[in-house]
Amino acid sequence: MSMRRAFVAAATAAITAGLVLTAGCTPGSPSSGGTAPSVDGKGPITFAVGSDDAGIFATLIKPWNKANPTEQVTLTLLPEAENGQLAQLTANLQAGSSTYDVIAMDVIWTAEFASAGWIIPLESSMFPLGDFLRPAVDTAMYNGHLWAVPYYSNAEVLYYRKDILTKAGKLPPQTWAQLAEQAKTVAPEYGLQGYAGQLAPYEGLTVNFADAIQSAGGSILSPPEPCP
Repeated sequence: MSMRRAFVAAATAAITAGLVLTAGCTPGSPSSGGTAPSVDGKGPITFAVGSDDAGIFATLIKPWNKANPTEQVTLTLLPEAENGQLAQLTANLQAGSSTYDVIAMDVIWTAEFASAGWIIPLESSMFPLGDFLRPAVDTAMYNGHLWAVPYYSNAEVLYYRKDILTKAGKLPPQTWAQLAEQAKTVAPEYGLQGYAGQLAPYEGLTVNFADAIQSAGGSILSPPEPCP
């Protein structure tokens, strides 16, 4: 079962599995805590992205750099793993560093980065948000403001060995119980493990755990209690 986040925010304030603009250390008064930069200036742009997305963005920024010779975008590569990206971004932003102008960030960082004043809000009317998946846009919102712009969304998929199931006369599992049964009875006959996922102690484990719970009809969080 392959799992990844839905989007990223560009950030050092605008990307949602996304892009975001960073606040840096320029004086200002953002909508949510911290210090906001001026957005009137123009010049070279440093864009921080995870190394796994470098190829995609290297292609996308070529036409921009060709059309905007005085505002060239330079990619700065972050670690491939989300945990490593968060650690590096947090260290720089907490220090008030102006290293990054725009960053790609995970959807779950929006509230943290916005409330800390590390990214600046965006004008919603500048983007065709009506053409985006609504849940993706929602992850880029905080305190009624848009802080990032979604650029891709993920879906979880369970892959199976069609050839093995055909030989065993089995249909693909429809429930976790069926998957567990086939993992115990079918997989060993072919020298295979019954199930593989992102189970190392990092973000991937959390995502796989959430998928398992929610796809079985459960919920990680208890429903909110009514206000007294």
